[in-house]
Amino acid sequence: NAAKGTDPVYVDSKVKAVLVDEASQAWSALSFALDASFPKLERLHLFGDNHQLPPVLSAEGNNHYYPKSLFDVTKERHTLHHLTIQHRMPVVLAKLISKEVYKGKICSGPHVSTATNAVIWKNCTNGIQEHPANSPGSKSWVNKMEAQMVCELIEELDSNIPDDWACAVLTPYLAQR
Repeated sequence: NAAKGTDPVYVDSKVKAVLVDEASQAWSALSFALDASFPKLERLHLFGDNHQLPPVLSAEGNNHYYPKSLFDVTKERHTLHHLTIQHRMPVVLAKLISKEVYKGKICSGPHVSTATNAVIWKNCTNGIQEHPANSPGSKSWVNKMEAQMVCELIEELDSNIPDDWACAVLTPYLAQR
């Protein structure tokens, strides 16, 4: 509704500046909605990281990936200002990501954990990536050996971590959950 100008919040809006967080995930057509929603818009501030998640529009459970985000389209025409200090990841992980993704341009802030055991690499060299048998035509993958390795690691961690900690397993594959 906001794109059509019918949302009461935005009709005759006096908004002159809009900030869009995670702009690398916003699809480029959002620019038309912003134009229609904020007719007096003078400044658009986009915050995001084009090295992270791509734009996705989910329609009835089907994800549609767009080749260019609002961030990508804008960066082609305007100067980018890169943030180079990170304040969340342990230093050992930040150094790896800085080297492999950001060409060594990211540094850690002064209050970041320097624990050296923050990253543990487990290489599952004998695992086989396959589409799940119960989901013909699925674009997702499953690796049973890798899943077993993760379960064993969780059991090991569970007996060694403090009670007030939580553990999360992240996987990009729906079938692997």
